[in-house]
Amino acid sequence: MLRPLLLVLALFPATLLAQRPVAGVVNGDTIWLDAFARDVGRRIEYANSHGTAHEPDVIEQAWRDEVDRRLIMGEARRRGITISDAEADSILLHEPPEYIKRGVQDAKGEFDPMLLEWMMRDPEGLVRAKNPSLSPQEVQQATQQVRESMTDLRSRFRDGLLRKRLQDQWATTFVVDSTALMSEYLEQSSTCKADVVMMPCATTTPPPTHQELERYWFGNKTTYTSARPMRRLAYLSFPLTPTKADTASMVRSITDFVESFRRAGTAASRDSILARLARMGDASERVLFSANDPDGAFYAATKSAQRGQIVGPILFGGGVSVVKVDSIRTGKNIARRVRRIVLPNDARLRSTSDRIRAAFTAKASFDSLQRAHSAEGNDANGIILLRGMLDPESERIVFGTKVGALSPAVNTGDASTMFLVLEESPRLVYVHAMTTAFQPSRATVDSVLRNVDAALAAYEGGEELGAVAQRFGKKIQLTPYFDDNAPVLGSYRLRDAAFTTQLAAACDPVETATAGVVAAVVADSVPAGELPFEACSDAVLKDWAANERCRMRAMVAQGMAAFITLTDGGEMLITESPADMKVVRNTTISYAGAIANVGTDVKLARTVYAQNRVGLLGPLQGDRGWYMVNVREITLGAAKEYPMFVMLRGNDAFKDQRDAAFAAFLRSLRDTSTIVDERWHYFRY
Repeated sequence: MLRPLLLVLALFPATLLAQRPVAGVVNGDTIWLDAFARDVGRRIEYANSHGTAHEPDVIEQAWRDEVDRRLIMGEARRRGITISDAEADSILLHEPPEYIKRGVQDAKGEFDPMLLEWMMRDPEGLVRAKNPSLSPQEVQQATQQVRESMTDLRSRFRDGLLRKRLQDQWATTFVVDSTALMSEYLEQSSTCKADVVMMPCATTTPPPTHQELERYWFGNKTTYTSARPMRRLAYLSFPLTPTKADTASMVRSITDFVESFRRAGTAASRDSILARLARMGDASERVLFSANDPDGAFYAATKSAQRGQIVGPILFGGGVSVVKVDSIRTGKNIARRVRRIVLPNDARLRSTSDRIRAAFTAKASFDSLQRAHSAEGNDANGIILLRGMLDPESERIVFGTKVGALSPAVNTGDASTMFLVLEESPRLVYVHAMTTAFQPSRATVDSVLRNVDAALAAYEGGEELGAVAQRFGKKIQLTPYFDDNAPVLGSYRLRDAAFTTQLAAACDPVETATAGVVAAVVADSVPAGELPFEACSDAVLKDWAANERCRMRAMVAQGMAAFITLTDGGEMLITESPADMKVVRNTTISYAGAIANVGTDVKLARTVYAQNRVGLLGPLQGDRGWYMVNVREITLGAAKEYPMFVMLRGNDAFKDQRDAAFAAFLRSLRDTSTIVDERWHYFRY
């Protein structure tokens, strides 16, 4: 559900609402709000069908895609690249891409070109032929849906063709990065066989002083850079918290919905009320098991409900819910709620499961046993198992184990499972739950906005931010440094406002996901290039700590070298083995840093390949610790084989480079274009 930005109620001029609303303008090319909102709605619906959509991310990606589309159209026009509707239709019909073939198939699951042409040329005839019993009104509605789908398909297909032709023309001036290609060749063709002894760095280090961190940063300044300008905000947070009156009003409103449903005389009326109710929040299907599970409040509320009824309002911590009872299933011992310990099917299965059951009988906690033995994550709330869901043997074990007991292990396919039976239920309720969080009322929002406006006016009037914060009972907070690629306080709008506001000036008020409405001031601005200490202090601390932990064991590493030698036959001999030393013989070290049975250490791999010799190396400091390496065999990619690599892998490598360079080209177009973003009037993002 798209939620309009609440600030529009106070800030958007009413005279503009009578015009066709605009989402933005790219180099004079208008992005209309209605078309943009439809695209956002489709994306959110698709994302919700595959999980949970994070609306600000969806809105931002839709905006970036639409801006890129307008930039591509403009650049194509400038270069004289055009595609007529007739040409696009001809290609679509005679050379359809695979994704269209997969979507237009006959009863045998094969691509049906006649069906595609029918959809494009005569959608009404198609609807009548496929559904001869439809009424004229239903035919009209179905035909309109097909027309809209084909219009969207044509538009997207045409945009793809235009992008491809622009990229092909642009690629005529593209120059392959031979250095990057050679690096890829070395990574794929270089090999090293070695014995590896690793001594990990210390696990902790004393906290550094500010001076130590600054010295480390000064000695490694070229490491800390940013390809984009960065900014930091000082801000005051004004949360949009609903009042008790707001929550009471929402509860009354939903109560009225429930009562109107109960009074509705026809099924159509009830369906209409349910549709209105569903738009108020998130709807989900649930199975209610007992009063003890996480949906216990729902289960208790439906105790006397019948199929088809709705029950509510049901209050929870941050909002209110209504449930519609879809069906009820009753019967003796029809379902159980269990937790599981999943064990591998190996020779130790029997002894392991016996030890686990003995420990559980001796009052060991199930959580500790699950953490120690189970191959799957925690299921603290349990899962519901119904009769008929399991194979016969698993069902016999699950429903034959007493409540509160731990079952023996039963083979469940790739593994074996032990079940802790938490409880059983003679009644299951299948419902649709419609849930909405409590929201502040218009009056509450207006009150918060007045305070934000007053705070910003005081700052712009010359009052220090500290004095403004004290007057409104707020604390000045600082964001981390950020560039223009990521949201700030969960808000892309605040990021955009920060980069369109000059240093020390106040940004327009923005409602954020994590801090309510913020009154923000641009506190710092850093150009692209080397970063000052303040802009990278977190990264400096992390790097300093990693380096210090290894430095603390430098003397131990030197001692390690004293008791590792090679025999005359080139075998590594270890005369003493500290407890935390790890030894792996005859392993491989890839050019990219992967070390079989050890992990990944890029720094060590670069050192070994740079020395390019057989024999004992070390002690060597890597990213993860200190190493002694007995190189048995090492081979760098031979220059004479490079042409063969280019022949076999060249086309893919060239394409990867071209695609990356074209994406950089589009970014440069964005950076040099005039883009007016008006989304904030309508969306919270």
